[in-house]
Amino acid sequence: MSEQLHDRVTDLLERADEQSGSLVAGSTADDESTANDIRDLADEANEILDSADPDELLEAVGLDTLPDGSEPDSIPAAISQGDPDEVDDLRRLLHLSRLGDRGEGLEDAIGSVRAGIGDSSGAGSDDSVEAESKSGDESAASSADEDSNGAEADEATSDAGGGTSDLEERLRSAMSSSLTDFSDDVSQLQERLEALGGGGDADESEAAGESDESAAAESESGSEPEDEASDESDDGLLGADLGSGGGRGNRGTSGSGTRYSTMAPPPSKRSDMRGTARFSTMPDKMRD
Repeated sequence: MSEQLHDRVTDLLERADEQSGSLVAGSTADDESTANDIRDLADEANEILDSADPDELLEAVGLDTLPDGSEPDSIPAAISQGDPDEVDDLRRLLHLSRLGDRGEGLEDAIGSVRAGIGDSSGAGSDDSVEAESKSGDESAASSADEDSNGAEADEATSDAGGGTSDLEERLRSAMSSSLTDFSDDVSQLQERLEALGGGGDADESEAAGESDESAAAESESGSEPEDEASDESDDGLLGADLGSGGGRGNRGTSGSGTRYSTMAPPPSKRSDMRGTARFSTMPDKMRD
C-alpha cells in the first residue's frame, strides 16, 4: 500500500510540474482547458489526503526516515527535522489540493499569470542590445518571470480564496491524533520523572531517619554502662565513709536521690556502748 501510494504521489507531483512548466512557457491551450487540467490534479491530491493514513503519507514522501537514519517520533518531528526536499514535496501536495476549491477564480488566476508572462517577455526583448549578452538577459528575464508569475499567481488565488480553511481543517484532522499521542507521551514522561525524583527523596529521608535512630540507640546503650559504673563508684565511696558495712541504702526508681536513715543504731553497734565494764576498787566509805 505504501509503495503504491509513493508511486501515486510521485506521479501526481511530476504531472503538476509539467502543467506549471507549460503554463510558464506560454502554452497555446486556453485558460478554461488549463484550469480543468489543474482541477483534475487538485482533486486527485484531495483524494490522497482524505484517504491516506498520516503515517503512510509521510512514508510516501520519504519523511518516515530522518536524515540521520532514525525514525521520527511524531508527525511534527518528521516535518521539522525531515529532509527539506521531502518536506517540500508534502507542501506542494497540500498546495495543489487547495486549487480544487478555487472555482471560477482559477481561470482568472491562470489568465493573470499568462498576462504577466507576456509583459515580462516583451520587456526582456526590448532590453536586448548585443548578441553576446542576449542569453544572459533571457536568463535574468526568465528568473524574473518565474518570480513574478509565482507572486501574481499567489495573489490571484488568494483573492479567489475560500478553500484555505477547508484544507487547514483536513490537515488538522489528519494530524490531531498523532499530536494528541505526542502530548500524552510527554505528559506521561514528565509524571514518571517527577515520581522517580520524589521516590529518591523519600528513600534518602528514610535512610537518614534510620541512621539517626541507630546513632541514638548506640548512644543510649553506651551511656548506660557509664552511668552504672559511676553509681557503683559512688556506692563504694559513700559506704567507706559511713562505715555502715552495708553500702548505700536500697535504690528506688531510676534517677531518685540517696536516702539515709534517721534512726539511731542499736546499742550493740555503738562504739561507746561496746566497751568492757570496769568496777571501782575504792572502799564504799571513800565513795560516800
